[in-house]
Amino acid sequence: MDFLSKREVNELLEEEYGFRVQKIDEPRITESGITFLVFLDKGGKVIVKQTHWYDFADNPRAILEKVHSVGNNIKNRGVKVQAAHQARGGGYARFRNGAPTLVLPYFEGRSFSGADADILAAGFALASFHKAGVEFLKSNKDEYENIRKTIPVEKPYEESVELYKTEMRSVLKRTHDCAEKEICALVRASTPAIDEAIDFISRAFDEEKNLAKGIIHTDFNFNNAVYDESGAAAIIDIDHLNVGCLGADIGNALASFVSRLKKMGKDEPAEKITTLFFSAYHKSNPLSLLDYKLALPSIQRTSVTRILRIMRRHHFENNRLPEMMKKIPDRFLARLKDSPKEFSFLTKEWLRKIF
Repeated sequence: MDFLSKREVNELLEEEYGFRVQKIDEPRITESGITFLVFLDKGGKVIVKQTHWYDFADNPRAILEKVHSVGNNIKNRGVKVQAAHQARGGGYARFRNGAPTLVLPYFEGRSFSGADADILAAGFALASFHKAGVEFLKSNKDEYENIRKTIPVEKPYEESVELYKTEMRSVLKRTHDCAEKEICALVRASTPAIDEAIDFISRAFDEEKNLAKGIIHTDFNFNNAVYDESGAAAIIDIDHLNVGCLGADIGNALASFVSRLKKMGKDEPAEKITTLFFSAYHKSNPLSLLDYKLALPSIQRTSVTRILRIMRRHHFENNRLPEMMKKIPDRFLARLKDSPKEFSFLTKEWLRKIF
Protein backbone atom coordinates (compact mmCIF):
# COMPACT_ATOMS: atom_id res chain seq x y z
CA MET A 1 0.00 0.00 0.00
CA ASP A 2 1.39 3.40 -0.99
CA PHE A 3 1.78 6.07 1.67
CA LEU A 4 0.66 9.64 1.25
CA SER A 5 3.08 12.07 -0.37
CA LYS A 6 3.61 15.66 0.78
CA ARG A 7 1.78 16.86 -2.32
CA GLU A 8 -1.23 14.70 -1.48
CA VAL A 9 -1.20 15.98 2.12
CA ASN A 10 -1.23 19.56 0.85
CA GLU A 11 -4.15 18.84 -1.51
CA LEU A 12 -6.11 17.05 1.21
CA LEU A 13 -5.78 19.93 3.67
CA GLU A 14 -6.68 22.64 1.19
CA GLU A 15 -9.53 20.85 -0.61
CA GLU A 16 -11.18 18.96 2.25
CA TYR A 17 -10.40 21.10 5.32
CA GLY A 18 -9.74 24.63 4.06
CA PHE A 19 -6.25 24.78 5.59
CA ARG A 20 -3.51 26.57 3.64
CA VAL A 21 -0.11 24.97 4.13
CA GLN A 22 3.16 26.74 4.80
CA LYS A 23 5.47 23.76 5.33
CA ILE A 24 5.29 19.98 5.77
CA ASP A 25 7.96 18.16 7.77
CA GLU A 26 9.38 14.81 6.71
CA PRO A 27 6.96 12.04 7.71
CA ARG A 28 7.30 9.58 10.56
CA ILE A 29 6.59 5.98 9.56
CA THR A 30 5.63 3.24 12.05
CA GLU A 31 4.18 -0.27 11.78
CA SER A 32 0.69 1.22 12.07
CA GLY A 33 0.94 4.07 9.54
CA ILE A 34 2.48 7.42 8.65
CA THR A 35 2.18 10.89 10.19
CA PHE A 36 3.07 14.36 8.92
CA LEU A 37 3.55 17.51 10.99
CA VAL A 38 2.12 20.40 8.97
CA PHE A 39 2.72 24.12 9.58
CA LEU A 40 -0.22 26.29 8.50
CA ASP A 41 0.23 29.64 6.77
CA LYS A 42 -1.75 31.58 9.39
CA GLY A 43 0.08 29.97 12.28
CA GLY A 44 -0.61 26.79 14.15
CA LYS A 45 0.03 23.19 13.21
CA VAL A 46 -1.90 20.04 12.45
CA ILE A 47 -0.97 16.38 12.18
CA VAL A 48 -2.04 14.36 9.16
CA LYS A 49 -2.17 10.67 10.01
CA GLN A 50 -2.76 7.79 7.64
CA THR A 51 -3.47 4.73 9.74
CA HIS A 52 -3.45 1.00 8.96
CA TRP A 53 -4.50 0.04 12.48
CA TYR A 54 -7.96 -1.15 11.44
CA ASP A 55 -6.93 -3.04 8.30
CA PHE A 56 -8.32 -6.20 9.91
CA ALA A 57 -11.83 -4.70 10.11
CA ASP A 58 -14.58 -4.67 7.48
CA ASN A 59 -15.38 -0.98 7.82
CA PRO A 60 -12.45 1.17 9.06
CA ARG A 61 -14.28 4.37 8.13
CA ALA A 62 -17.24 3.63 10.43
CA ILE A 63 -14.85 2.76 13.26
CA LEU A 64 -12.86 6.00 13.01
CA GLU A 65 -15.99 8.09 12.58
CA LYS A 66 -17.30 6.65 15.85
CA VAL A 67 -13.95 7.02 17.64
CA HIS A 68 -13.54 10.68 16.75
CA SER A 69 -17.19 11.57 17.19
CA VAL A 70 -16.93 10.30 20.77
CA GLY A 71 -13.52 11.94 21.14
CA ASN A 72 -14.94 15.31 20.12
CA ASN A 73 -17.79 14.91 22.60
CA ILE A 74 -15.21 14.35 25.34
CA LYS A 75 -13.16 17.30 24.07
CA ASN A 76 -16.25 19.53 24.19
CA ARG A 77 -16.56 18.69 27.89
CA GLY A 78 -13.27 20.46 28.58
CA VAL A 79 -10.78 17.60 28.21
CA LYS A 80 -7.61 18.21 26.21
CA VAL A 81 -7.82 15.24 23.87
CA GLN A 82 -6.62 14.73 20.30
CA ALA A 83 -9.96 14.30 18.53
CA ALA A 84 -9.87 14.75 14.74
CA HIS A 85 -10.87 17.88 12.84
CA GLN A 86 -14.09 17.55 10.87
CA ALA A 87 -13.80 17.93 7.09
CA ARG A 88 -15.83 20.49 5.14
CA GLY A 89 -18.21 17.84 3.83
CA GLY A 90 -18.74 16.34 7.29
CA GLY A 91 -17.09 13.36 8.92
CA TYR A 92 -13.62 12.85 10.32
CA ALA A 93 -11.96 10.18 8.16
CA ARG A 94 -10.93 10.59 4.52
CA PHE A 95 -9.56 7.77 2.38
CA ARG A 96 -6.33 8.19 0.43
CA ASN A 97 -4.49 5.33 -1.29
CA GLY A 98 -6.94 2.88 0.23
CA ALA A 99 -6.28 3.84 3.85
CA PRO A 100 -8.19 6.14 6.23
CA THR A 101 -6.58 9.52 6.83
CA LEU A 102 -7.21 11.88 9.77
CA VAL A 103 -6.34 15.51 10.41
CA LEU A 104 -5.55 15.96 14.09
CA PRO A 105 -4.80 18.93 16.35
CA TYR A 106 -1.18 19.44 17.34
CA PHE A 107 -0.48 20.05 21.04
CA GLU A 108 2.57 22.10 21.97
CA GLY A 109 4.53 20.52 24.77
CA ARG A 110 7.09 17.87 25.55
CA SER A 111 7.32 14.16 26.06
CA PHE A 112 7.36 12.36 29.42
CA SER A 113 10.29 13.48 31.57
CA GLY A 114 9.97 10.97 34.39
CA ALA A 115 9.29 13.71 36.94
CA ASP A 116 6.68 13.24 39.66
CA ALA A 117 4.74 16.19 38.23
CA ASP A 118 4.31 14.36 34.91
CA ILE A 119 2.96 11.24 36.64
CA LEU A 120 0.46 13.39 38.53
CA ALA A 121 -0.53 15.20 35.33
CA ALA A 122 -1.06 11.88 33.52
CA GLY A 123 -3.23 10.49 36.32
CA PHE A 124 -5.37 13.63 36.34
CA ALA A 125 -5.68 13.63 32.52
CA LEU A 126 -6.89 10.02 32.41
CA ALA A 127 -9.37 10.70 35.22
CA SER A 128 -10.73 13.72 33.34
CA PHE A 129 -11.07 11.63 30.19
CA HIS A 130 -12.96 8.90 32.07
CA LYS A 131 -15.17 11.37 33.92
CA ALA A 132 -16.19 13.17 30.71
CA GLY A 133 -16.84 9.80 29.05
CA VAL A 134 -19.16 8.69 31.85
CA GLU A 135 -21.03 12.01 31.59
CA PHE A 136 -21.38 11.53 27.84
CA LEU A 137 -22.76 8.02 28.28
CA LYS A 138 -25.28 9.20 30.88
CA SER A 139 -26.66 11.65 28.31
CA ASN A 140 -26.56 9.08 25.49
CA LYS A 141 -27.93 5.84 26.89
CA ASP A 142 -27.40 3.71 23.77
CA GLU A 143 -23.83 4.75 23.12
CA TYR A 144 -22.09 2.21 25.36
CA GLU A 145 -23.48 -0.66 23.28
CA ASN A 146 -23.08 1.28 20.00
CA ILE A 147 -19.39 1.91 20.70
CA ARG A 148 -18.81 -1.71 21.72
CA LYS A 149 -20.43 -2.99 18.51
CA THR A 150 -18.95 -0.42 16.11
CA ILE A 151 -15.33 -0.48 17.30
CA PRO A 152 -14.01 -4.05 17.15
CA VAL A 153 -11.06 -5.33 19.12
CA GLU A 154 -8.69 -7.48 17.09
CA LYS A 155 -8.47 -10.89 18.75
CA PRO A 156 -9.77 -9.80 22.17
CA TYR A 157 -8.74 -11.50 25.38
CA GLU A 158 -11.68 -13.91 25.60
CA GLU A 159 -11.30 -15.07 22.00
CA SER A 160 -7.52 -15.40 22.30
CA VAL A 161 -7.72 -17.42 25.51
CA GLU A 162 -10.36 -19.73 24.03
CA LEU A 163 -8.10 -20.46 21.05
CA TYR A 164 -5.14 -20.91 23.39
CA LYS A 165 -6.97 -23.48 25.50
CA THR A 166 -8.45 -25.43 22.59
CA GLU A 167 -5.65 -25.36 20.03
CA MET A 168 -2.81 -22.87 20.34
CA ARG A 169 -1.27 -24.06 23.61
CA SER A 170 -0.34 -27.40 22.05
CA VAL A 171 1.02 -25.58 18.98
CA LEU A 172 3.18 -23.29 21.13
CA LYS A 173 4.60 -26.32 22.96
CA ARG A 174 5.98 -27.78 19.73
CA THR A 175 9.29 -26.77 18.17
CA HIS A 176 9.29 -25.48 14.61
CA ASP A 177 11.60 -23.72 12.15
CA CYS A 178 11.20 -19.94 11.96
CA ALA A 179 13.19 -16.72 12.00
CA GLU A 180 12.44 -16.14 15.70
CA LYS A 181 13.47 -19.46 17.26
CA GLU A 182 14.67 -17.90 20.53
CA ILE A 183 11.40 -16.02 21.07
CA CYS A 184 9.33 -19.11 20.26
CA ALA A 185 11.44 -21.11 22.73
CA LEU A 186 10.91 -18.44 25.38
CA VAL A 187 7.12 -18.49 24.86
CA ARG A 188 7.16 -22.30 24.94
CA ALA A 189 8.95 -22.24 28.30
CA SER A 190 6.56 -19.57 29.59
CA THR A 191 3.28 -21.47 29.08
CA PRO A 192 3.06 -22.29 32.83
CA ALA A 193 3.26 -18.55 33.61
CA ILE A 194 0.60 -17.84 30.98
CA ASP A 195 -1.65 -20.55 32.46
CA GLU A 196 -1.23 -19.13 35.97
CA ALA A 197 -2.00 -15.60 34.77
CA ILE A 198 -5.17 -16.73 32.98
CA ASP A 199 -6.45 -18.35 36.19
CA PHE A 200 -5.67 -15.20 38.20
CA ILE A 201 -7.35 -12.92 35.64
CA SER A 202 -10.46 -15.10 35.59
CA ARG A 203 -10.85 -14.86 39.36
CA ALA A 204 -10.28 -11.09 39.39
CA PHE A 205 -12.76 -10.32 36.62
CA ASP A 206 -15.46 -12.48 38.21
CA GLU A 207 -16.53 -9.29 39.97
CA GLU A 208 -16.79 -7.31 36.73
CA LYS A 209 -20.48 -6.56 37.24
CA ASN A 210 -19.52 -4.49 40.30
CA LEU A 211 -16.81 -2.47 38.52
CA ALA A 212 -17.07 1.05 37.10
CA LYS A 213 -17.40 1.09 33.32
CA GLY A 214 -17.25 3.82 30.72
CA ILE A 215 -15.27 5.08 27.74
CA ILE A 216 -11.65 3.97 27.93
CA HIS A 217 -8.57 4.97 25.98
CA THR A 218 -7.19 1.38 26.05
CA ASP A 219 -3.67 2.52 25.11
CA PHE A 220 -2.92 5.44 27.43
CA ASN A 221 0.80 5.27 28.13
CA PHE A 222 3.79 7.54 28.76
CA ASN A 223 4.08 8.14 25.01
CA ASN A 224 0.40 9.01 24.47
CA ALA A 225 0.42 12.21 26.49
CA VAL A 226 1.93 15.63 25.82
CA TYR A 227 3.06 17.64 28.84
CA ASP A 228 3.24 21.41 29.17
CA GLU A 229 4.99 23.69 31.64
CA SER A 230 1.77 24.39 33.55
CA GLY A 231 1.79 20.80 34.80
CA ALA A 232 -1.07 19.59 32.61
CA ALA A 233 -1.15 16.74 30.11
CA ALA A 234 -3.03 16.34 26.83
CA ILE A 235 -4.19 12.89 25.72
CA ILE A 236 -3.26 11.82 22.19
CA ASP A 237 -3.71 8.79 19.91
CA ILE A 238 -7.31 7.87 20.72
CA ASP A 239 -7.75 5.53 17.73
CA HIS A 240 -8.06 2.57 20.15
CA LEU A 241 -10.88 4.19 22.16
CA ASN A 242 -13.56 1.77 23.36
CA VAL A 243 -15.74 0.95 26.36
CA GLY A 244 -14.93 -1.21 29.34
CA CYS A 245 -13.75 -1.23 32.96
CA LEU A 246 -12.14 2.04 34.02
CA GLY A 247 -9.85 0.15 36.40
CA ALA A 248 -8.43 -1.84 33.50
CA ASP A 249 -7.53 1.37 31.67
CA ILE A 250 -5.83 2.68 34.83
CA GLY A 251 -3.81 -0.52 35.26
CA ASN A 252 -2.54 -0.56 31.70
CA ALA A 253 -1.50 3.09 31.95
CA LEU A 254 0.24 2.52 35.27
CA ALA A 255 2.28 -0.40 33.92
CA SER A 256 3.54 1.77 31.07
CA PHE A 257 4.79 4.53 33.39
CA VAL A 258 6.51 2.04 35.71
CA SER A 259 8.25 0.34 32.77
CA ARG A 260 9.31 3.65 31.22
CA LEU A 261 10.90 4.91 34.42
CA LYS A 262 12.92 1.69 34.64
CA LYS A 263 14.20 2.18 31.09
CA MET A 264 15.08 5.78 31.93
CA GLY A 265 17.29 4.47 34.73
CA LYS A 266 15.19 6.08 37.46
CA ASP A 267 15.14 3.96 40.59
CA GLU A 268 11.53 4.67 41.49
CA PRO A 269 9.60 1.89 43.25
CA ALA A 270 6.28 0.89 41.69
CA GLU A 271 4.57 1.71 45.00
CA LYS A 272 5.59 5.39 44.80
CA ILE A 273 4.55 5.70 41.14
CA THR A 274 1.22 4.01 41.88
CA THR A 275 0.58 6.33 44.83
CA LEU A 276 1.19 9.41 42.65
CA PHE A 277 -0.89 8.16 39.73
CA PHE A 278 -3.82 6.87 41.81
CA SER A 279 -3.98 9.92 44.09
CA ALA A 280 -4.08 12.32 41.10
CA TYR A 281 -6.72 10.18 39.40
CA HIS A 282 -8.85 9.87 42.55
CA LYS A 283 -9.05 13.64 43.12
CA SER A 284 -10.79 14.10 39.77
CA ASN A 285 -12.73 10.86 39.37
CA PRO A 286 -12.94 8.80 42.58
CA LEU A 287 -13.63 5.10 42.14
CA SER A 288 -14.07 2.17 44.52
CA LEU A 289 -11.15 0.23 45.99
CA LEU A 290 -12.26 -2.74 43.87
CA ASP A 291 -11.75 -0.68 40.70
CA TYR A 292 -8.20 0.31 41.65
CA LYS A 293 -7.38 -3.25 42.76
CA LEU A 294 -8.16 -4.32 39.18
CA ALA A 295 -4.85 -2.74 38.07
CA LEU A 296 -2.71 -5.87 38.53
CA PRO A 297 -5.01 -8.40 36.78
CA SER A 298 -5.49 -5.82 34.02
CA ILE A 299 -1.74 -5.56 33.47
CA GLN A 300 -1.57 -9.34 33.19
CA ARG A 301 -4.67 -9.50 30.99
CA THR A 302 -3.17 -7.06 28.49
CA SER A 303 0.15 -8.91 28.51
CA VAL A 304 -1.53 -12.28 27.87
CA THR A 305 -3.69 -10.78 25.11
CA ARG A 306 -0.71 -9.25 23.33
CA ILE A 307 1.41 -12.42 23.55
CA LEU A 308 -1.38 -14.66 22.26
CA ARG A 309 -2.37 -12.18 19.53
CA ILE A 310 1.20 -12.03 18.22
CA MET A 311 1.71 -15.79 18.40
CA ARG A 312 -1.62 -16.36 16.66
CA ARG A 313 -0.42 -14.24 13.74
CA HIS A 314 2.90 -16.09 13.78
CA HIS A 315 1.41 -19.59 13.67
CA PHE A 316 -2.00 -19.17 12.02
CA GLU A 317 -1.79 -16.02 9.87
CA ASN A 318 1.37 -16.54 7.83
CA ASN A 319 3.50 -14.64 10.36
CA ARG A 320 1.65 -11.36 9.83
CA LEU A 321 3.32 -8.30 11.43
CA PRO A 322 6.53 -10.21 12.30
CA GLU A 323 8.17 -7.12 13.85
CA MET A 324 5.74 -7.43 16.77
CA MET A 325 7.46 -10.67 17.84
CA LYS A 326 10.43 -8.67 19.11
CA LYS A 327 8.23 -6.98 21.72
CA ILE A 328 7.40 -10.25 23.47
CA PRO A 329 10.55 -10.88 25.58
CA ASP A 330 11.32 -7.50 27.13
CA ARG A 331 7.84 -6.02 27.18
CA PHE A 332 4.94 -8.45 27.35
CA LEU A 333 6.52 -11.53 28.94
CA ALA A 334 8.62 -9.45 31.30
CA ARG A 335 5.55 -7.51 32.42
CA LEU A 336 3.51 -10.71 32.79
CA LYS A 337 6.12 -12.38 35.00
CA ASP A 338 7.31 -9.36 37.00
CA SER A 339 4.01 -7.61 37.76
CA PRO A 340 2.71 -9.95 40.56
CA LYS A 341 5.80 -9.27 42.66
CA GLU A 342 6.18 -5.65 41.57
CA PHE A 343 2.59 -4.77 42.50
CA SER A 344 2.19 -7.14 45.45
CA PHE A 345 1.50 -4.12 47.69
CA LEU A 346 -1.73 -3.41 45.78
CA THR A 347 -4.27 -4.63 48.35
CA LYS A 348 -7.46 -3.10 49.71
CA GLU A 349 -5.62 -2.34 52.97
CA TRP A 350 -2.91 -0.41 51.09
CA LEU A 351 -5.48 1.45 49.00
CA ARG A 352 -7.35 2.56 52.13
CA LYS A 353 -4.14 4.20 53.35
CA ILE A 354 -3.67 6.39 50.26
CA PHE A 355 -7.29 7.55 49.84
